[in-house]
Amino acid sequence: MKRITILFLITSLLLAPAAALQSQEGDLELDLRRDFGYGMGGDIQGKFTLTASGPDDLVEVAFLFDEEVVSVAEEAPFRYVFHTGDYEQGVHALTAEGTREDGSVIYARQLTLNFVSAEQGMASAGSTMLPLLVVIGLIALLGAAMPLLESRKGKPFEVGRYSGAGGAVCPRCGLPYTRHVLSMNLLVGKLERCPHCGKWGVVPSASRAALEAAEERYRADRDKGRMTSATEKDDLQRLIDDSRFES
Repeated sequence: MKRITILFLITSLLLAPAAALQSQEGDLELDLRRDFGYGMGGDIQGKFTLTASGPDDLVEVAFLFDEEVVSVAEEAPFRYVFHTGDYEQGVHALTAEGTREDGSVIYARQLTLNFVSAEQGMASAGSTMLPLLVVIGLIALLGAAMPLLESRKGKPFEVGRYSGAGGAVCPRCGLPYTRHVLSMNLLVGKLERCPHCGKWGVVPSASRAALEAAEERYRADRDKGRMTSATEKDDLQRLIDDSRFES
């Protein structure tokens, strides 16, 4: 029984330092922020800031690159600003160690990053941005063509029914129409073609009150057009009837 007790105590003493060290690791948070340059995945190039944060009694933080201290911050905010050009290109291990008021040390998780050259950063950024720019360009072209295609289809305007992008009031003819979701967005409004007068313009989303007023104008113009057409048809029929008697 004594042997078991002694073995338990020895085992506890051997494991205690490791357990204490494990509980302290990760108590220090380490964040990397890009100030200027390139960053994609684990590759970085340019100016960056390392920021460490931890318990309220944190009095000092040492920043380490490849297990060598490169900077010591003695007051909050605990930061280290660096440029990748000041270090050799390649993979580097970034971490930090914090000292508390009682002298105990806490550790941050390690960041493994690849410092690349400016040329590599620009090349990687270009290869990443090119497909994105192509997609944006295609969406812009589709958005510009959508109103024209729908107008050629002869799709009638339905009063009070608008798309998710809302409705607009034409600044030229004053009539309402729907804005297309895929139309090119130029910050102040979307590039749209009015289905009533056929003019292009950059139009913002109109308010409910503005749309209702424009809808009233649309109804009035529509009814006026029907009355004119009916009158012209009656006049034409009258001329036909009169010509029949003259012959």
